[in-house]
Amino acid sequence: MSCKNCGIIPASDSYFRDVTVYADIVRVLDEMVKDGKLETTYMTCPFDRIFSDKNGNIAFYAKKMLHQVRCKECGKIYGLFCDVEVGVGQIKENDKVFNPDDYNKKD
Repeated sequence: MSCKNCGIIPASDSYFRDVTVYADIVRVLDEMVKDGKLETTYMTCPFDRIFSDKNGNIAFYAKKMLHQVRCKECGKIYGLFCDVEVGVGQIKENDKVFNPDDYNKKD
């Protein structure tokens, strides 16, 4: 069962292939962070820098972007990933906060 905040987040195990879906989710998460309902735990770029208008065209901050937030009411963690080059994205519940050092360890 989701809390009232998590009920707003459109998490799913399925992928989306429409940039407008990604943009809508970004707006929802950004508003919820500003309203104090969520806190950011990791992001490759600030929400307000994801999209930029260059000569009338939409440009993205990076080819791959990850934003992770935690619900301040229940503690659930959600990750929003988008791969602009492939044209796919997903938002889903995560088990833990992303730590890039976990993937950069050398044996």
